[in-house]
Order: sequence, then structure tokens, then C-alpha cells
Amino acid sequence: MPASKEEVAAFLKKFKKFAKEAGMYFIDRQVNNTALTSLGLTKNDAKQEIMTLSVTNYCKGPEPDHNEPGDIWVFGKK
Repeated sequence: MPASKEEVAAFLKKFKKFAKEAGMYFIDRQVNNTALTSLGLTKNDAKQEIMTLSVTNYCKGPEPDHNEPGDIWVFGKK
């Protein structure tokens, strides 16, 4: 079941606060580096884009993360 707009807004608020305080990093995987390159983005560009996400960019989630403890939320931009 998709999250409500209120749940997405609450997640983004919490995430952005945490990202500002603790920072953000990308896992150094070839697939991640290739995606950034194909989009013409540096890691800093991608971080800036992530910080502009809004409820309207929500796609799905939360879903259990199969690699780490916690959940995965999916957002997208054109």
C-alpha cells in the first residue's frame, strides 16, 4: 500500500534534517557511478537534487531494505 501524502512529507522532513546534520554519501558501486555519469551529474549535483525532492516526486515505499536495516523509499524526477 502506498504511503499517504502526510507520511511522505514526514519522511522527507526527517530525512532532510538528518542529511543536513549527518551528511549524505553514495555507496561506491559501478552501477551508481554509471547512473550519475549518464545523467551528467556529480555526486554534489545529485545531493542537491535529492534535497529538493517533494511529496510530488514520491513513487513508492516504504519497503524493507534487503541489504541494510531499515526501509527504502523511492522518488523520481524527470
